[in-house]
Amino acid sequence: MSTEIRASIHTTYLRVFFPDSSDFADFHYFWLRHHCPCLNGCRHPQTRERIIDSTQVPLSITPRLLPASEEQEPGITVEWIDGHLSHYPLAFLNEYAYARNRIAVSSPINDGSKVEIDFQEYLRQFPPTTSGQPLSAAGLKRYYNAIAASFKEHGVVVIRNRGLDTEQIIRDFIGEDKEVITSHFGRIEDLRTDNTTNNDTDQLGYTNHGIDLHTDLPYLENAPGIQFLQCINPAAEGGDSYLVNSVQAAHYLRSELDRRAFDLLASVPIKFHRKLTKFQKSLVAPIIELAPGSTTNDFAPEIKKIRYSYFTMAPYQRPFESMEEWYRAYNKFSALVRSPEHQLRFSLRSGDLVLYDNYRMLHARTGFSGPRHFRGVYLRTEDFLAKVAAQS
Repeated sequence: MSTEIRASIHTTYLRVFFPDSSDFADFHYFWLRHHCPCLNGCRHPQTRERIIDSTQVPLSITPRLLPASEEQEPGITVEWIDGHLSHYPLAFLNEYAYARNRIAVSSPINDGSKVEIDFQEYLRQFPPTTSGQPLSAAGLKRYYNAIAASFKEHGVVVIRNRGLDTEQIIRDFIGEDKEVITSHFGRIEDLRTDNTTNNDTDQLGYTNHGIDLHTDLPYLENAPGIQFLQCINPAAEGGDSYLVNSVQAAHYLRSELDRRAFDLLASVPIKFHRKLTKFQKSLVAPIIELAPGSTTNDFAPEIKKIRYSYFTMAPYQRPFESMEEWYRAYNKFSALVRSPEHQLRFSLRSGDLVLYDNYRMLHARTGFSGPRHFRGVYLRTEDFLAKVAAQS
């Protein structure tokens, strides 16, 4: 009888649990398929030499299922998408385990319920007892605790039903002696197609076109750390929001998909260039900026910020022999963050807002029709954290 060996299927790899031990090992699917030991097309039946090359195995190959092993040497049997069966003896897997007991990095979350809170629910439970305060003292503590927890863990919080008073919301997030960050657009952005209140409106944010994932103002050395977007009027159709944790995506890229791609994105400087009729600004910096003292050779490099904005990137200038490698690295990261399975997607109604870490989260919106009015406000991270800490 064959010894039962447990295995679990993951996105790009198979995890094998070795019996009579706490050990496990991860094997990429393409590695397993390339090293299939069968004598039915993979190794010669007489010499047992390999007769397939890795170029014949798609890197994207995945198993169809793990059928129960028949009467054969203890191991794992895999049926591939094309119907080919491979059996890997336990001794083989144990000998060639190249990723034993590794700590896997999770991909960005896509469950929007984890980042949403409803202000009206707090108001119902904790009505204000002091003039000028939006909630009672106990309510404020719970409200700010929820904001702090979501921001710390996920880099974003969606607040439903907070209202339309933008100045009051600003005071929710920074002290009375602090001020918002004024950008070249102005103090508060009115993101609407008929804008008459802001400067430099010849850019995508003031159109009804969809805007894919990006960080704001990457062409500034010290871009604002926090932004909130407040919905005044939603669009008649479309205009939905979506965000992705780009720092988590970068760690996932490095540990689970392509270490070299991460290293390139963290070391190759590119030019971010904002060109408007009356405003121009550029900055040369890598997409992934590591924290001071951290390097790509660290076991787990600390990421300070992500700069990512496909519509403000100048044409790449890399050596001829390095250009394709750069595109592969960038495209792999972009494909990761642009995959809906890694995104938080939601619609904001009038009075709702989303606040996020501009160094950590990429944000986007779908195209829309009809009048849509959002307000955008930039804050200093230290001001926001001080206000939340004082209230929670």
